[in-house]
Amino acid sequence: AICGEVEVVPGVSSVQAACAKLGIAMEDSIFITFHKSGPIEREKAELLEAVLRGDRHVIALPRPWDFMPRDIAEFLIEGGAPPDLEVEVCEELTLAGERVGRFKLGELPSSGFSDLSIIVIRARGGR
Repeated sequence: AICGEVEVVPGVSSVQAACAKLGIAMEDSIFITFHKSGPIEREKAELLEAVLRGDRHVIALPRPWDFMPRDIAEFLIEGGAPPDLEVEVCEELTLAGERVGRFKLGELPSSGFSDLSIIVIRARGGR
């Protein structure tokens, strides 16, 4: 009722597609999803800690109604992440409108993204 018509697309998950498209291994990554109802404070703390540590790739699924890429960027910058940290945003993976963009964290607040977005922040240790 909220989303309208839903189309089921068989195949790989969007996270698997993002890893393949960006050439990163899932085993070198930490996956954090904000796709849940209720509080997300624990996940936000985990995200900030992982980004600041920088030893693993961080793959984050935003929460469409209140924690989208611009909100995530603002949260990370307020928490001490550098605004020039490079991030990749993958949108609508495996669909006709698929897009992958590279941005600086500080650029995300002024950019709009679809509800079908994934944010990837690569490890800074050469993984």
